[in-house]
Amino acid sequence: MAGLTRLQQWLTAVCTGLLLVGFVLGSRYVDRRARAEFKTFDAANLRGVLSRVDSQQRSVGIRLQGSLTRFMFYPRTDENLNQGHHFHLWAKPGDSVVKTAHADTLYLLKRGIVYRYPFKQFEQRP
Repeated sequence: MAGLTRLQQWLTAVCTGLLLVGFVLGSRYVDRRARAEFKTFDAANLRGVLSRVDSQQRSVGIRLQGSLTRFMFYPRTDENLNQGHHFHLWAKPGDSVVKTAHADTLYLLKRGIVYRYPFKQFEQRP
């Protein structure tokens, strides 16, 4: 670090360290939150009509009519599954979903066609 005083070097090192600690703590928070949200989704028996569909990064949030609970999950898709329709872009309020507790797939019923959406499973930590 040529040209920097000792104080500037020390401040740079401290700021870098704080940024790294913030990144690690933020990652842990996001991971814990995702696991808690998945635990709620995994235990739920879902059968009903969608009232809301939204997305954040790679996760999708859904609400069913008559419920205030928002269920978050990470649906998987590819060009061979569901004709490449991504859940957060394809599912709309008024479509229906079905998922039993601890299942590995959520079913979307849209215009009389059933679409399968397997989703990311989180390993259970002790």
